[in-house]
Amino acid sequence: MRKFNMHMMIGLPTTSKDKPDMTYYKKCKGKSGKEYMLCLSQLKATSSKRLLRKIDTVSRDDYEKILEVTAKMIRTGLTNNETSP
Repeated sequence: MRKFNMHMMIGLPTTSKDKPDMTYYKKCKGKSGKEYMLCLSQLKATSSKRLLRKIDTVSRDDYEKILEVTAKMIRTGLTNNETSP
């Protein structure tokens, strides 16, 4: 998630269901230890007012990997052989 201003942010939707071998889903772990799947193909800008509650926070290492994979997806696309963050 990235805040643009007081009212807008860009974020990735998550699910707790495992999606193995799916191109645009990447696994990450929250600070609570729970694993989530990020849906990279649904990257979107949205109003920060739509955030009702904070569920979890990813580690700094996972965040950096998510940024790398997302930037690569935007530049070139992903293949099924990509590694998860």
